[in-house]
Amino acid sequence: MTVRLLRLHLLRYGALTDRVLEFRPDARLHVVYGQNEAGKSSALSSLSDLFFGFPHHAHYAFLHNAQTLRLAATIRARSGDELSFRRRRGKKDTLLADDEAETPLKDDALAPFLGGLSRPVFERAFGLDSERLRLGSRAMLDADGEAGDLLFAASAGILGLRQVKTAMDEEANALFTPRAAAGKAFYQVLARHEEARRLERDHELRAGDWKSVNDAIDDLTERHAAKVAERTELRRREQGLVRLNQLRPILAEIDREREQLRAFADLDHVPEGQGSAISAALATLRQANERVAAAEKARERAEAKRADIAIDVVYLDHGDAIAELLSQSASHLKDLRDLPRVTGERDDFSRLLEDLAHRLGLVRSDLDRLQPTDMAIAGLAERAAAARQAAERVALLDERLAAEMVQASTLEAQATEVAAIDPRPWLDRLEALRPDIELLGDVDSRTVKLETERRRIAEAVSRLVPPVKDLDALAKTSLPEETTLAAQRDRMRDLQQGARVLQDRIDRERVEIDALEAEARAEAHRGVTASPAAIHQARSDRDGLFREIAASLTGEAPPIEPAIAAVSIGRYRSAVTAADALADAALEQSDRLAEAAAKSRRREDLLRSHAALLKDLETDEAAQAKAQAEFARPFSSLGLAAGSPDEMIVWSRALAALLAARQALLEEEDRLASLKQTAQQLREPLELIGRGIRLEGSESLPLRALDRGLRERLRQLGEAWDASRDLAARKRDTARRVEDLRERRAASDRSAQEALAALQAETARLGLFEPGTPAETEAALALWKKVPDLRREEDNRARRVAGIERDIRGFRQSVEALVSKLDASMSGFPPAEAIRVFHDRAQAARTADTMDRQARQDISEAEEGLSEANAARVDAEERLAALVAGFGQAPDADAIAGRLIERDGLRVSLSRCRSRLGEVAAGEDEASIRAAIQEADRDAALPDLAQLSEDIHRLDGEVDELFAQLAAEKARREGMMGAKGAELAAFERKAAEAELVQVARQWAVLKFGSLLLGAAMERQRAAQSNPMLQRAGALFSAITEGRFDGLRQQFDENDRPTVVAVRSNADFVGASGMSDGTRDQLYLALRLSYLEDYAERNEPAPFIADDIFQTFDDERTLATLKVLGETSERIQPIVFTHHGHVVELARAALGSALDVVEL
Repeated sequence: MTVRLLRLHLLRYGALTDRVLEFRPDARLHVVYGQNEAGKSSALSSLSDLFFGFPHHAHYAFLHNAQTLRLAATIRARSGDELSFRRRRGKKDTLLADDEAETPLKDDALAPFLGGLSRPVFERAFGLDSERLRLGSRAMLDADGEAGDLLFAASAGILGLRQVKTAMDEEANALFTPRAAAGKAFYQVLARHEEARRLERDHELRAGDWKSVNDAIDDLTERHAAKVAERTELRRREQGLVRLNQLRPILAEIDREREQLRAFADLDHVPEGQGSAISAALATLRQANERVAAAEKARERAEAKRADIAIDVVYLDHGDAIAELLSQSASHLKDLRDLPRVTGERDDFSRLLEDLAHRLGLVRSDLDRLQPTDMAIAGLAERAAAARQAAERVALLDERLAAEMVQASTLEAQATEVAAIDPRPWLDRLEALRPDIELLGDVDSRTVKLETERRRIAEAVSRLVPPVKDLDALAKTSLPEETTLAAQRDRMRDLQQGARVLQDRIDRERVEIDALEAEARAEAHRGVTASPAAIHQARSDRDGLFREIAASLTGEAPPIEPAIAAVSIGRYRSAVTAADALADAALEQSDRLAEAAAKSRRREDLLRSHAALLKDLETDEAAQAKAQAEFARPFSSLGLAAGSPDEMIVWSRALAALLAARQALLEEEDRLASLKQTAQQLREPLELIGRGIRLEGSESLPLRALDRGLRERLRQLGEAWDASRDLAARKRDTARRVEDLRERRAASDRSAQEALAALQAETARLGLFEPGTPAETEAALALWKKVPDLRREEDNRARRVAGIERDIRGFRQSVEALVSKLDASMSGFPPAEAIRVFHDRAQAARTADTMDRQARQDISEAEEGLSEANAARVDAEERLAALVAGFGQAPDADAIAGRLIERDGLRVSLSRCRSRLGEVAAGEDEASIRAAIQEADRDAALPDLAQLSEDIHRLDGEVDELFAQLAAEKARREGMMGAKGAELAAFERKAAEAELVQVARQWAVLKFGSLLLGAAMERQRAAQSNPMLQRAGALFSAITEGRFDGLRQQFDENDRPTVVAVRSNADFVGASGMSDGTRDQLYLALRLSYLEDYAERNEPAPFIADDIFQTFDDERTLATLKVLGETSERIQPIVFTHHGHVVELARAALGSALDVVEL
């Protein structure tokens, strides 16, 4: 047995109040039936709220307040334990005992009954409505029978798992793939992270004026601290002057209060508080006097009130008797009203009995004489029912026989005139040719694509630069590979780059040489430059002239004539002067001359380097020309004008793609030629099949059209073949049923005649009425059955009339006796009216008696109050006398109390002034304060305060200015430590790192979720496919009435396990090949199989099915109801419906094992 729901009590839920649904424990199936708006949806929804608690949002609270919603139930576990409980809406203690006290139960009280079942699992697995059934059916269709997805969806009630897994994979791949891609979120964030790191490095702290900034900060800090200290001292002095000004009025107030206290020196011996005590004693005495006066007045009022009260003792003594009769008066009045009605009812029953006797052909006295026993009536009714049912069976068989005869005639008329052809041999032949036919499926489209590709290649060839005239001829030649072209390009680029570098150096050196030469010319314009070379030349010229003169003087050369000697000496002197002038100038212009010499040397070096660079440039240009010739040679040999290396690489790639496309084109042409040959070979066998199945015009059809025509013709022949076989089988079944109905009709007719004879014999034996048909007998018996009830009612009314008349007489006699005792003048009044008057008088007497007792009590209480007030007055007088005893003879208590209270007030005020003085003085004693005030010049204090305030204000401005300068310098130092760009870059980097972690986590969750989901589906398939499929197949076969033998697991072309159904003829059918209704039934079978398997290991909840038969015909609805009844040993099935025919089918399927619960 499983967990059973025995009772569901909707105390306050939805539109229902105190509605109880009882579920019969021994029933195999429960059907909850109710019309629309009867509360079926509320009852259905209540089960989830009952087991798992109300949700946070208030639902089904449109009639009752959400806090008052209540559900109750009784459930029984597999062990036999029962639990009655209630559920209320709330956050805690929602599980309650099912009683008025509603004692909270433990939160796990349902655990032994539900185990670990949760609300989502209960609603998905144990609840099934028409919408979920259709969704599950469509999910099977979408999954194409995939076993893992199908079993998981059917068991857990979770649909579309394969689509969910695919969506998770796609979402994960959109975030990250091992191969970097700009469109992936991970790599987008990674790019931002790298950019942020680059910016952070670019904005790092650089060396600057660090020391000067820190020195400025230190100086400003010292100056700021000095100004703050100066301001603090001024504020201290200011606060001292302000405090003295505040203390002066306080001391003046203390002096005034001391002066006022001297007037009360005669009361110094009296303790504080005695004035208040005397005042309180006076007030107490006044209150006591007032209480005494009030108590005396209360006693006088109570005595006057008692004197006005009059009591009628006679009515007070008979009050109980009057009350008793008054209580009977209502019954007496009712008897007076009921007597005519009951008498009329007695007469009506008598007339009904007379009418009934007349309808039976009797008189009233015969009813008493001939009344049959209940046994006799039951026996005769049973015989009449048997006879009537026998006659009805005969009529029903006549109707069914006539219908079967019509059906036989219809089937005979439907017999086909054309001999049916078995399509199976021809279909086998066509299927044997199917692989070759499928190869021809896209011959035409492939031909079109081939031509399109040929045109595309030709157009692409025409766009090549340099142009190619013959692609086929070019395909047979050998062209440089792209790697060779790239190497040549790189070599030429290197040479060009080297030439550019040389040219740049030549240009720079040329510019420098020109600049040096221009400077040399500018120096020459300044005058003779005492360069080392000029000095050397001047000295050489001087020494040469000296050697000529010396040679002529020493005889080494001929003597010089005097005139010439004078000239030579003059020239020598000039040379000496010039050499000496250059030497002197060299000493004076040594720096300029050294620079000129260095520039001269630099110019000579540059000229040599310039010549070498020009030679290297010439060599490099020659190498470039050679490399260009080598690059262009392979192309020029083919008549192609080569472009730049980059252009030729692009050209080479485009050419390679075109050559590959050309090769693919040639291969496709070969394949198409082969397919066309296959098409020619297929035509003859296809035309043979067409002639065999009588397909008209098959010789003229194209091959694909011929294939479609053959398949359509075979489909028609298959339908005709199946129809002819079905028609023959139906004709045989109809003939068999006709014969069976004829035999059953003859037997039923004999039984009907025998039953009628037995009925008439029994009727004659009893002698109640003339023998007749079963209907006449039943009508007469119905009249006889009414006789006992009518006689009982007649006797009842007669007894009631007698009793009422007796009660009326007794009441009148009691009232008359009381009237004679109390007031004889009331003898003519109606009894009920007389009793009412007496009751009013007795009530007045009781009221007067109550008032008298209350008045006596009021007098007693007034006297007690007067005594207490007098005692209190004496106590107050004694206390007051004690308090003023020390103030002489006959003292004025009010005056004494006033002076004492005034003195105490001055003392309290003086104490408060001293407290304020201590607070303002900050612990300094009063004498010191008075001395400081006397020493201080009050007139000079105000100017001092004004000056101090002005100085403090000035220092505030200086401190703020120094603080602003200090803050600016610190900000400048912070700016030197790291620019805002660096901070922003660091922030961006950290944000990117956090986002990278988030993206990675999201990708991991999606990827792991997909893997876990796939593993769970595979585990579900592996663990449950065999036992679940076997049981689901048996259930599916039962639901479809044997149209399917069961379920099997196969593997598709992708090696995926799939579920297929097995027809009774051994054909396999997938979910896509089933009708909507059959697919729904398959899903239901899988769900029931899972629930039975679950019940083997756990405590299962009841299975709730809500109007799931929308796509079921009556036969399969009946079969499904039987299947649900069979599952009751493992789970408790409860079906909700608002269709009456479902209830009737359930009764036909289960009989007494069905429990119909009406809403």
